Amino acid sequence: MKDGCRLGLVFLLVLGLLGMVTACNLDEEFSEPRPGDECDEEGATSDDLVCKDGRWIRDDDPDPDPDAGPPPDVPCEPESDEDFCERFGQECGDVLGNDNCGEARLVECEQFEGYGCEEPRECVPADQDEEAEENFCACPQIDDIDAPDEEICELLGAQCGELNPGDFCEDWEGFEPVECGECADNDQECGEVVANQCGCPCEINGECYLEGEAEEDNPCQICDPTQSTDEFSPAADGTVCESSQIDGEGACEAGICIGDCVDGKTRCDGEDHCIDLDSDDDHCGSCGNACGDDEVCLEEECECEDSRSVSEICEQAEASCGTVEDICEESVDCGECSGLTSCEDNVCTGCSDNDDCDGCQACDAGTCVDSDANCSGCQTCSGGECVDTDSQCTGCQGCEDGACVDDDSACSGCQGCDAGTCVDNDSLCNGCQGCSGGTCIDDNSQCGADEECTGGLCECVPDCSGRDCGPDPVCGESCGICPIPDTGCMICTPAGSCDHQDPCL
Repeated sequence: MKDGCRLGLVFLLVLGLLGMVTACNLDEEFSEPRPGDECDEEGATSDDLVCKDGRWIRDDDPDPDPDAGPPPDVPCEPESDEDFCERFGQECGDVLGNDNCGEARLVECEQFEGYGCEEPRECVPADQDEEAEENFCACPQIDDIDAPDEEICELLGAQCGELNPGDFCEDWEGFEPVECGECADNDQECGEVVANQCGCPCEINGECYLEGEAEEDNPCQICDPTQSTDEFSPAADGTVCESSQIDGEGACEAGICIGDCVDGKTRCDGEDHCIDLDSDDDHCGSCGNACGDDEVCLEEECECEDSRSVSEICEQAEASCGTVEDICEESVDCGECSGLTSCEDNVCTGCSDNDDCDGCQACDAGTCVDSDANCSGCQTCSGGECVDTDSQCTGCQGCEDGACVDDDSACSGCQGCDAGTCVDNDSLCNGCQGCSGGTCIDDNSQCGADEECTGGLCECVPDCSGRDCGPDPVCGESCGICPIPDTGCMICTPAGSCDHQDPCL
């Protein structure tokens, strides 16, 4: 009997231990996750929760529960604005929501790559479309499918040619092709550079050339945008060409029109045109015989030639009288000294009266000298010419056409010149600023009681003291946004405090 009792007690003890172990395992294996807990398998679900971005969130919540926060004892590091936008995944516009640390945030996501709408699509905020849950991109609205071609062309920014609106936006598939006209400038072609846009295939030396158009003096150099848009390109070898330098038709070869030269001309190696050996400076008398810098080819002979005019030769020789030699050692007459005493070393010297002197100079003991007396007002005589001289005026004045005038540029900052003296001038400052010692400073006295002068503009000074949300009573600017709670609603009271209501009213 005793042994039977002992066996019964042992059996009950074993069952109790197994129950405890099983309960522990079940508690460990089947404990339900809570919003904000970490998870490993992306997309896994548990009741009304789903694993997203490493955390359990409610299935109808697009973002991890911000109030759950990070695991205990781990400080939350706020995500960047770009990560915030990527997590919400809206196409365009501003995004309002809680960040990963549960703080409310409003971000303009279009500043980051991959956001925003491609033209001609525009961003439509979700609050403007009853069926939309997020901001989305959409085609601009055309009120009438039979709208004039001009209206549709202007909406799409098309300048010319035929276009199919459905190629721009799928919402316009029902529109018939429209005609956007021709380019007003005959030198431009439609769609040559950009579809339905007028453009210049080749712009060379400031001139527009159509595709295939040839250089004026070389029919084998043409506009070919596939090769270059800013210089002529060689035409295809074998292209038939005509030139005033060849007899009959020729053929293009490496950008040169090759053919038999007309009578009296010869083709020299390396040249793209026929040569007249009688007068060509690079091939004088024979191919390759080039004349020097100061030579020209005359009847197959290189002869010296000074291309300068007589006045240029005399001026460069600093000669005002007598004769000098040009670079070809030919004599050049630079004139006589009319009314002056003599010509010495090709320079006229001395004077008999003021008429022998230049400009404002006067004759003084046989020598022409500058005379300020022959000038007016604040001008002085320099080298025979009357010139404005600021030093003849006082203070901040300058000399203009012989008269002293106030010159504000001679003063510093916001000062102006008044009768030769630099004085502060408030009119040279912005808005509510005043001038003090030449510096524009903000003057609050020029603004209202609830304003202050900032950079010349009177700006309202908001008062958010004692307020967490809503507009401030002075300027109407926002004092903050209430955070979005995990449950219930958070409203901003008229007093500017955030009030949690659960359930939402």
